[in-house]
Amino acid sequence: SRTEQQLKILLFVDDQGVAEALEFKFRSMPYDVVKVIADNHYGEEEDNLFYINPENSADWVKMFTTLKINDFLPDHLLYCWSLNSITGFSKGARSFAEQQKYCFLGPVFLAQAIGKVMPAKQMDLAIISNRLFAAGGQGVFQPERATLVGPSRVIPQEYPNIRCKNIDIVLQDFSTHTRARHIASELFSDEPGRIVAYRGRHRLVQSYEPVLINQN
Repeated sequence: SRTEQQLKILLFVDDQGVAEALEFKFRSMPYDVVKVIADNHYGEEEDNLFYINPENSADWVKMFTTLKINDFLPDHLLYCWSLNSITGFSKGARSFAEQQKYCFLGPVFLAQAIGKVMPAKQMDLAIISNRLFAAGGQGVFQPERATLVGPSRVIPQEYPNIRCKNIDIVLQDFSTHTRARHIASELFSDEPGRIVAYRGRHRLVQSYEPVLINQN
């Protein structure tokens, strides 16, 4: 049973094992976890597993409405769908269009559903990505996923109750459980940075510096 002391986490399950490792890590902690799996049709299993279509905004609203009825108002949302494999996807325009359901429509519909159903609930949204940024000597992986940056920056401006952080990892670095530990540590970290990249053993934070323009 759920108690007020339990931290409530909504976990969007990817196909790379990262969300699974996070769930395993959370089992030893006083967290209440509900999982969401991307599918073509809406579905529920008991009150801790949902299936929704990322491209169907009605599915998002229905899920958050059900969560509210069940008194599950998430404290943290871990969006791992942007890690999903593109094996078998075509190249070019079709590949770009297919990826937007995870890297653009998903986060946008997520925020809109929260704004409609739970507008007063303060939440922390962590968007997990794989080499979305060139950092640590490693280039960008699949640049068509760059549309993920837009929602991660705009959502907190449009919905003040949602704090957003983009955690960029490299799927080939370390074990899945080590990556899960990095992500979990960011959930409760007071370290600066809304965009954080893990490269090897280094934690990199995006920053801006003034540049003087030579007028000559």
